[in-house]
Amino acid sequence: MSPRTRTRDQMHAHSPRNTPIPGKELKAVLVGAVTGLVGTTAMTATMMGLEQKLPRHEREPLEPRRITESLLAGASTFHALPERQKADLSILAHLGYGAAMGALYQTIERRLPLPPLARGAAFGLMVWAASYAGWLPALGILPPPHRRPVGRNGLLIASHLMWGVVTAAASGGSSTTPSYRRNVIPRRGGSNEPGGIGGKGSSSTA
Repeated sequence: MSPRTRTRDQMHAHSPRNTPIPGKELKAVLVGAVTGLVGTTAMTATMMGLEQKLPRHEREPLEPRRITESLLAGASTFHALPERQKADLSILAHLGYGAAMGALYQTIERRLPLPPLARGAAFGLMVWAASYAGWLPALGILPPPHRRPVGRNGLLIASHLMWGVVTAAASGGSSTTPSYRRNVIPRRGGSNEPGGIGGKGSSSTA
């Protein structure tokens, strides 16, 4: 490699576009948390609406309540709480998890070479799979999907799709150009080189 080429590559590697900016990363996480809350609100409304359409034998307390009760089963203070406070605690836990997933989505969504709303829907499905086919059955909190009624699985999948789409829409990611095309930096001589995934690429949220 010639000294001239080496110098050019070093300048490119240390350019502002390829240097993480802590302030922008923190802002991305905060934006993601807020949009995740927006998505969780829409998700909850979807769950409540679809619950009423299920056959009576498939209706049960919504999953966020069951998950919160299972996680806090060993806490005597939780059982001593009035019913209203238990419900409020379940809602807070549900919103907190949605906000956390929104922050996570904000940091990785540009890595998915899909249109914005499709990225949100895909991430929503990943959250459902990781939770309801992953850590929840592993901890014995809920049965795995194949042991649950079809209607409840459909409710959960639909509500997670809603979460992903609304979160993506709330993030303002309106461009339909795939991220792998947006992150191409023109180089001298007409060649292109993939750029780092930063700025809005790591700051847009589901």
